[in-house]
Amino acid sequence: MSKKKITFATDLDEEPTALASDIGKNIPILTGESAERFVRMAEENERKAKEMRDKPLTKEEAEKELGFKRIMLEFRKNEINRLEEEIKKLEEIIN
Repeated sequence: MSKKKITFATDLDEEPTALASDIGKNIPILTGESAERFVRMAEENERKAKEMRDKPLTKEEAEKELGFKRIMLEFRKNEINRLEEEIKKLEEIIN
């Protein structure tokens, strides 16, 4: 791998390294073959994500997305109603 990525840590002994981190845990430093495999997999997953994003939704996917959006709309309406009730209670206390 001649092209260095921003995910690469400082090369120790001219061996490729990459950081793989998970919040709250020790940060392992991958080196050599493991680092190259990590970067290859990350690039492949990024490519797949771009392909998925660019392709049009199927009818089934659109139906699922619509159902999810309706649930979220109802949830947010309930949040607004609760907030309005809290505001009214506070206004009553003030007045």
